[in-house]
Amino acid sequence: GLDSRSFDMEFVIEPKDAQAFSLHFEDVEAVRYDIHSQTMQVLDRTHHWPLEPDGTVALRVLFDVNCVEVFGPRGLKVMSSIYKRNTLTQLDETQSSLSLRVEGGPVGVTSMNVYPMRSIW
Repeated sequence: GLDSRSFDMEFVIEPKDAQAFSLHFEDVEAVRYDIHSQTMQVLDRTHHWPLEPDGTVALRVLFDVNCVEVFGPRGLKVMSSIYKRNTLTQLDETQSSLSLRVEGGPVGVTSMNVYPMRSIW
């Protein structure tokens, strides 16, 4: 897993037969994409987020200690959410710091880059 608690991640996923995929940080679901309804959930917020014209989901995710920001290609779509206090207490540092989970079938990961971020303080 990543040693950092903050990271910058860019990836492109081809949904194939999956129903949904999600990003978990220390076992807390931070980002979830439902392929059938084409909705993106970032912590406690959910919005319609259509697939790209080529049928993929292309995202950049910035995850910091107290917030998550999700950007679509070229920054045309943006969602962000701040951690609630009780969410922070659910973090389990014994879990992998970052995981991608898939429901209902396989996905294709066309590309994925993950970079730990250092504190600006």
